[in-house]
Amino acid sequence: MLVSAMDIFVRTWMSRGMPCTTWHRCRISPSPGHVPLATHGSGMQNGNLSTAVAAMEFINARGEIVRLSRQKDGDTFRGAVVHLGGIGLVTKLTLDVLPTFQMKQWVYLNLPMQQMQAHFEDIMSAGYSVSLFTDWKGNDINQVWIKQKADDADPDKDFYGAQAATRDVHPIIAISAENCTAQMGVAGPWYERMPHFRMNFTPSSGKELQSEYFVPRKHAVDALMAVNRLGKHIAPHLLISEVRAIDADDLWMSPCYQQPCVTIHFTWKQDWDNVKKVLPMIEQALDAYDVRPHWAKLFTMPPAKLRHATSNWPISKPCYSSMTATANSATISWQVACMVNQSW
Repeated sequence: MLVSAMDIFVRTWMSRGMPCTTWHRCRISPSPGHVPLATHGSGMQNGNLSTAVAAMEFINARGEIVRLSRQKDGDTFRGAVVHLGGIGLVTKLTLDVLPTFQMKQWVYLNLPMQQMQAHFEDIMSAGYSVSLFTDWKGNDINQVWIKQKADDADPDKDFYGAQAATRDVHPIIAISAENCTAQMGVAGPWYERMPHFRMNFTPSSGKELQSEYFVPRKHAVDALMAVNRLGKHIAPHLLISEVRAIDADDLWMSPCYQQPCVTIHFTWKQDWDNVKKVLPMIEQALDAYDVRPHWAKLFTMPPAKLRHATSNWPISKPCYSSMTATANSATISWQVACMVNQSW
């Protein structure tokens, strides 16, 4: 089996006892490709990948090398980390890390939707990271994945009405679990439990389209039930949805800016003609809950909606003149964000 550069990197990283503070459930670590988009994150007390950045270096539009750090550069740093490519070429990142630890994970099947409604905060707080998987076809959440530190107490076999899986499973139940990381409470290194999928194996289904929407955690249950009511429209075109919690941050263009969020992720079949018809239904259903899209995934929200959803961002502060050839690179980033929508 071929060994990827990422596999070598992470194993070396692990051998030095340095897990990243925000290592994500899908085997993605903070990198210059993920950080500008405020990608991922999983856990009630865990931020997105961008929050692990302590310092950065980039080449701006003048060809100058610019170095910023959380400790020294305040608003300039907070405005630059999530930049959607608008500040220049990122050449270095300095990340926050933790002492190494072992983890284990458990999967529970068929969580009743009523239990999710009544106990959402407790369910999502049951581990270091918790994911809910559903296909929106019935009155149950298909699977609950709970990732814990190895010395944490095991969850009960009956988890809010969901039953413990008796074998390893894939989030898409019809697919073999061969590509998934070990379950059933078997302890292992953090980098072999936090991701859902094993390194060098195909993640998710492999052929798919993706959308993801962020809503403030205080609206999570209402937002999920609004999406659930669209199940008959969503399910025919969907492979699986994942629900995660992400902590608040202070990064200007992060969807979690100053608010803890829950994300509703859709892994779609490769059928854009139908997916593009369903997305406006989802966005309309979530409109009452201050929804924000993932910048790098599929959405159809018009620019006016994006402006409203991000109205609390401090994008007008002119603190970027030393960073790019423009007075305010946040404006560039805003334009890039709207261009993703292609209706700007």
